[in-house]
Amino acid sequence: MNQKRKPRRVSLRRIAATVVLGLCSSFTVAMSATTPASAETVLFFDDFNGTSIDTTKWVPGLHQWGGANNGVVPENLSVRTVDDNGTNISVLRAQANGNQYTGSIRGVKSTDASYPIGDPARYTRQSTGQLTGGLVWTKNRFGAGRYEVRMKNLPQPGGCSCIWNYYEPGGSDYTEIDIEMPANGTASRSDWSRWAGLNSYTGPDDAHATYQNVDLGFNNNDGNFHTYRWDWYDGTNGAKRIEYYVDGVLRATQTATIPVSAAQLWVGNWPASWSGNFNYATQYQYIDWVKISTLGGGGSDTQAPTAPTGLTSTGRTSTSIDLAWNASTDNVGVTGYDVYQGSTKLTSVTGTTATVSGLTPNTAYTLTVRAHDAANNTSAASNAVTVTTDASGGGTNKVVNGDFEGATLSPWNCVGTTAKIAGQGVGGSAAVRLTPTQSTTARCQQTVSGLTPGQTYTLKGQLHGDGSNYIYLGQTVNGVTTERGGNLASYTAVTVPSFTAPASGTVTIYVSAWRQQTGATFADNVTLS
Repeated sequence: MNQKRKPRRVSLRRIAATVVLGLCSSFTVAMSATTPASAETVLFFDDFNGTSIDTTKWVPGLHQWGGANNGVVPENLSVRTVDDNGTNISVLRAQANGNQYTGSIRGVKSTDASYPIGDPARYTRQSTGQLTGGLVWTKNRFGAGRYEVRMKNLPQPGGCSCIWNYYEPGGSDYTEIDIEMPANGTASRSDWSRWAGLNSYTGPDDAHATYQNVDLGFNNNDGNFHTYRWDWYDGTNGAKRIEYYVDGVLRATQTATIPVSAAQLWVGNWPASWSGNFNYATQYQYIDWVKISTLGGGGSDTQAPTAPTGLTSTGRTSTSIDLAWNASTDNVGVTGYDVYQGSTKLTSVTGTTATVSGLTPNTAYTLTVRAHDAANNTSAASNAVTVTTDASGGGTNKVVNGDFEGATLSPWNCVGTTAKIAGQGVGGSAAVRLTPTQSTTARCQQTVSGLTPGQTYTLKGQLHGDGSNYIYLGQTVNGVTTERGGNLASYTAVTVPSFTAPASGTVTIYVSAWRQQTGATFADNVTLS
């Protein structure tokens, strides 16, 4: 993963001297990192409700960094009117041009670093506009507080939709906080659009950084606007931490690498080499509004989240029920959900799906979900859903050699570097080891037949990503593939959403470690019942 991050971090170090020293001489620091914050005072807001970019607030981006691309250019930026679910809104449109672009826009290469970033004299115009993006950065620097951007991401791979603040004047002073879609290092995955990279830095190297690649469980490129936010506490406005939210739902909290210096905010897209293929002509990112406000250290939050909606059952077995629902919203942020049967809490989760386990076969359960925030304010209950667990006797495992204790991996059909490894499974048993490379995916799959059409089945297993590599358990049913997993530091039980067996009674299951990562991953105790 580090190999993919390095191009962007190197590029930001190059930005430092000229953006901060070359441009910032005319900047006004809106809020220093040592200024106490009053509660939610808006410091900056722009909804692009005009005919052009407000250059009293923004610098239209002109720069090139990060290796094999042609940079970001102002010609890829414009203010437009677009439809947002039946309402016309003004947006900043940031254009991204791929390998098939043939238009008149021309990219740049940074060829003379003696000039400040954004100065045309620094760059040499190229003969093509391919592999270019568009972004803006604020003219002023802002300190700790709440940073919010409502935007619609690029719809295709090949281009990073990103928000970050950045400041590096030299010495030990360094500020960077990122939200990147797709997450740095996961863009080549088949489910790239679900991932967000949530990163913070107090220095330009790994020793001073926290990286979290988070599977949001929904597609960032679903054609809808989403609100991305971080709450930055630097010690003067609360205990040091950064909380990351998507659509009001808390997705990560970081406490290890919390910067303190005010920084400029950057918003837009750039042609990061790790962001997927560029097999398109042009695509667009739409930025609805940007807001920066303070966060007070005092006061108390007494407002409860809204009730979850749309609670449904997505699967069941004789002893478990899978649930999904629509996210709640909150004035500060939702931190989790609790699943109830009546007044009894059965389980708690941070996302919008849950599996309730340990249930009795052939029994009806009426379930609801409540949301809560960091102040322990609890929402009203969601709609109720009643689900009857399957009768016992349907739990026979349909996977052959799912514990990998056979003499070989048969009947698993494996590609890439795979092997049965003794002593590496759960409790010292055998397991399958999948070792991907930068260019090769390691995968074992098995065709399972003899399922009862119309019967509900659930695929489960235990996965181990070794703390730095990603491994997934998945199924393909009637051409639809679903998988679960991630970067798992130790053996973790993984459950794939249940499915109804097709008329053929045949499905394909697999364990897979995708290419563009190195190191061993393991799977054990795969069951389908």
